[in-house]
Order: sequence, then structure tokens, then C-alpha cells
Amino acid sequence: MSPTPPEYILHIGLHKTGTTSFQAVMHNHRAAFLAQGIDPFQTPRGISSGRAKHGDLAFAAMRSGVLDQRPGDLLHGVDQQALFESTRAAIASHVAASTCTRFLFSTEALSLLRTPDELSRLKALFPPGPATFSAVLALREKEAWLASYTNHMVKSGVTPATDPASAYYLRGDNWLTDFDGLVATWRAGCDSLVTLHYDPEDMVGNLAGAMGVTLDFNTRAYRRNVSPRNPHVMRLPRLILRRVLGSEDEGLRRRLRAIRERWTL
Repeated sequence: MSPTPPEYILHIGLHKTGTTSFQAVMHNHRAAFLAQGIDPFQTPRGISSGRAKHGDLAFAAMRSGVLDQRPGDLLHGVDQQALFESTRAAIASHVAASTCTRFLFSTEALSLLRTPDELSRLKALFPPGPATFSAVLALREKEAWLASYTNHMVKSGVTPATDPASAYYLRGDNWLTDFDGLVATWRAGCDSLVTLHYDPEDMVGNLAGAMGVTLDFNTRAYRRNVSPRNPHVMRLPRLILRRVLGSEDEGLRRRLRAIRERWTL
């Protein structure tokens, strides 16, 4: 009997649709996923931060101009080919060591891949041979999404770009809100694509359900990376709070948040 071909589940974590919260659940409740036959990909950075961090998958496949134009941009000066090779090796090692046949990957940066060439390069990161690629994507109303994404960029101290090719270009004519194109590219590039409507109350539960995973805790307790309504006003207080309590991924704030997420009913 031939072995079951692997399934690679790709959570296209469109920014501001509960992705950070879901990634925290992937880490904190990894055993629940494994018990149901899904192995969340692990990286050293993700383990140390307390949530899944799989951005390298997208960064290794990304077209030029999206995140690399200016000094300070996330991928400026990055050796993309070296990143591709190291990411491919990490995935191969993880898959080979697992007893599962379904593997879960999640990153916001996958939503920035908008061309067939990028998806072909992404799929080349995975071990050769028969495999199924399944994608899950949560979408929200375009204007509300762009407002939330812009607030997030302001909160993060990102200077908006003037080049429309950049993911930091925040004007209304940007390509980021071409959700129809995003869906079409991923539907053509994967064996299946499930789209969900953004639910601010329980996106974690909805995402897990779309993957066939049942979580027996209060998934509504996970509310990570919520942007303030007035990011310009709140930037200094947030920086002070972060200096005192740490970020969501470190320090006292991480420990307090973990208590709430694990024990809130």
C-alpha cells in the first residue's frame, strides 16, 4: 500500500483578520492540532515568541518591489535565494520527522503573493512528489480592511511608500485591496481554496473549523494585535507600555496574556 500523499494547508493570513491570534493558538494548543492529524510547522523564532511565525515561506517566494524597496523595509538587502534554500531545508526536515500527513502553515505575508510565478516558487519549497495544497483565506470589507491595515502600519511606525508596487503603499488605488485577484490567483494555484468572512468575535474558531479542527476552549479569548482607533495619539503610550510590560510575544505582558487566554471561559 502506497503512503498517503501529504496535504499542505496554507493559511493566507490577510492582515487584520485574526491571523496573529490564530498563530498563538497554533503554538499554545499544538497538541490539539496534532491529536486531530494536523502538524503545525514549527520554527525556532516561532517557538521563542510563543506563536507560529512562518513568514519565510512567503518571503522566499515574493516578487521584487513588495517589501524590499527602501532601507528599513522588511526584506531590504535580504539574500532571497539563501532564504529559499534554508526554508526549503527546514520544511523538508519538519515533514520527514512528523508522523502526520497534514501540515499547517500560517503567515500574513502569503496574502502578498499575487502572481502565478510566486505560487509556483512557494510550492517548490515543499518536498517533491505528490501532494495536495489547500488554502484558507479570511476576507473583510475592503474599506474597513484598508483603514485597519493603515492603522496597523501607523502603529508599527511604518512610513507609507510612494511606489504603488510596495505593500507599504496605502492609498486607495493600491493592489492590496484587489481581493478578487487574490482569490483568483490562489484558487488557480492550489487544489482547493476556502474563503471565510471576517468575524471579529471568533475568527480563531472559524479558521480552525475550516481546517476540520475542533478546539475545546474559549477561542474568543484570543484577541491579539488589535489596532487602536487613534494610532497617532496612542503610539507614545503604547511604546511606554511596551517598554514596561514587554510586547505580546515577550515579558510580563506575554505572561499575563497567556493566563487570560488559557483560563478565560
